[in-house]
Amino acid sequence: MKNYNIVIGSPVDYEELTAEIVIDGEYVVLVQKEEGNEKMIVEFYEKKIKSKVYLDVLIAALQDAKELLSK
Repeated sequence: MKNYNIVIGSPVDYEELTAEIVIDGEYVVLVQKEEGNEKMIVEFYEKKIKSKVYLDVLIAALQDAKELLSK
């Protein structure tokens, strides 16, 4: 069972779409592609980050976010 969500958005600070990864109801990272699909960047939230997440869950969420933003 997938315990994460990906929120696709268009914040005013970015020209391209972004993907926010939410794990167990808490925002963990933002994935942005301002430098293109081959150079996506992961931005960690300074104060909202969960202190612990399962590695497999985070990797799966990052892969899903990358696929969604690459379309």
